[in-house]
Amino acid sequence: LNLQFGLVPQVPAQVSLSQQTSLNIAKQALTDHFATGTGPGTYGLAFTQYRPATLNSSVLWNVRFSEPASFAWEILTTLGVLGTLAFLLIMGSIYYLGFRWFVKAHGAPHCVLGLGVFSALCVLGVAAFLSELNATLLIGGLLLLVLFFSFLAHDWPQVFFDRKLFLKVSTEPSSRLSAILFASIAL
Repeated sequence: LNLQFGLVPQVPAQVSLSQQTSLNIAKQALTDHFATGTGPGTYGLAFTQYRPATLNSSVLWNVRFSEPASFAWEILTTLGVLGTLAFLLIMGSIYYLGFRWFVKAHGAPHCVLGLGVFSALCVLGVAAFLSELNATLLIGGLLLLVLFFSFLAHDWPQVFFDRKLFLKVSTEPSSRLSAILFASIAL
């Protein structure tokens, strides 16, 4: 059913890169910047530098894409192999904690609800790698992550609340340099 009224503006079609083109751009970026990638938030620049010549003869000759077909290609292009491995390590540790929690909390009254939150978090993580990361996926993922960690904190309070951190002020030049580097990275 295609009803068009004069009061409703026409929405332009959304155009995105194909998975193969995104993979080719990631491969070319990794040949030049293997370890660190092109830098966070620089996929638009990487696209401009490594865009395939076949796009010049298509109707998309003047379109500059700022994101690839999936979040996995963006991480690989902009963060390189080291950043991708770090991201996979963080995601793997979250999944490991989830499976470990489910095995230990099996039979608890809130286990079914926690399993639902954890499985939704897993599906959202896979969806983020297979499609573009948008605000809906990001906010939904963060909310599910907070809910998941609330289940973990409820069942494992010794892990989350009983940790004591002792910070010692040091006057060594190496610790001053570390503080300056940390502050510059944080800013």
